[in-house]
Amino acid sequence: MRISAHTLAFSAGASVKIINGEDANIADHPWMVSLQFRTGANFTHQCGGSIIDKSWVVTAGHCNILGYKLLSFGLLSFKGEGSANSSWKLFLSQMTTTVPLKNFYLPKNYERVLNDIMLLQLQKPLKFGSTINKINLETDIGKNYTGDLCTITGWGLNGGR
Repeated sequence: MRISAHTLAFSAGASVKIINGEDANIADHPWMVSLQFRTGANFTHQCGGSIIDKSWVVTAGHCNILGYKLLSFGLLSFKGEGSANSSWKLFLSQMTTTVPLKNFYLPKNYERVLNDIMLLQLQKPLKFGSTINKINLETDIGKNYTGDLCTITGWGLNGGR
């Protein structure tokens, strides 16, 4: 995916080109979340996530936020100060409203390969709009999706690690 520089202006070191990607606009994928952590004075993208409800975000379990200082929601960001026991808050970058993070949940049988999922619960619900909204998930659990097209979003890598 290629993301324009203005879309990720808050993300230090963001590249505008991802290998074999396509142009993306923040309004095209308003559910996308960037979990970022502080490295010196800058923030670095670590993992992606999806808004699934006004008060919930889903991400990978290995992205445990205890070590991270910033979680970005499009034009929004969670900022934590100091230690892992600090209060985490959701700052709307162009507004003054803040929404604290209430809790996070990992499966009891969490493993990095199996059950690699984590839920982030927000203390206050998000206000949905054109750049912040939930992902539309299919609710028919029994449906066979073999052969269906899907959309995959994320920041990806633009080189080897």
